[in-house]
Amino acid sequence: MWQVAGGHGIIDPKAAIKEMFSYVDAGFTTWDLADIYGPAEDLIGEFRRQLLATHGKAALTSLQMFTKWVPRSTKMTKKLVEENINKSLTRMGVESIDLLQFHWWDYRNSNYLDALHIANVAVRYILDKPTVAGVIIGVRLGLSEHLQDNAKVFGFNLDTDDNEKIDEICRKSRDLYRIVGDCGDEYR
Repeated sequence: MWQVAGGHGIIDPKAAIKEMFSYVDAGFTTWDLADIYGPAEDLIGEFRRQLLATHGKAALTSLQMFTKWVPRSTKMTKKLVEENINKSLTRMGVESIDLLQFHWWDYRNSNYLDALHIANVAVRYILDKPTVAGVIIGVRLGLSEHLQDNAKVFGFNLDTDDNEKIDEICRKSRDLYRIVGDCGDEYR
């Protein structure tokens, strides 16, 4: 929904939400959002409220909302991360986010590295699953190198306590495997 960020024509929120119903009715249920896409997260929040009121709670389970957090190039702290995630949760009207992407504009400013350990922990957690053979790591070949930072995922292990804490958070989320199926399921 980056088009609602501005510069792409005037968006009438009521008309936009009405169109969102048309898309969901046609089977399009995944929405690409970002904190910097103007009112995108607010629109999805209002859409969810209207969908709940008109179609019931079951209709909400068909939606997937993917958003991005694009912070200013500043010091990364746990408090800053939590505040911004909570802001998106509130705007979207959800208790958990299906997918949160982290985007950093200026890699000359290395403050993003303070948030990178979060990504390494997530990758390590997934790699430790017996059914996972690999993960996708984004790179900007020829533009910036983060090979050593990404390789840190192989330099530590999660203990039982770490896994239990992550599992507790995961239990609060929606089971996308159950909702959208196995990757590659469309070929079976």
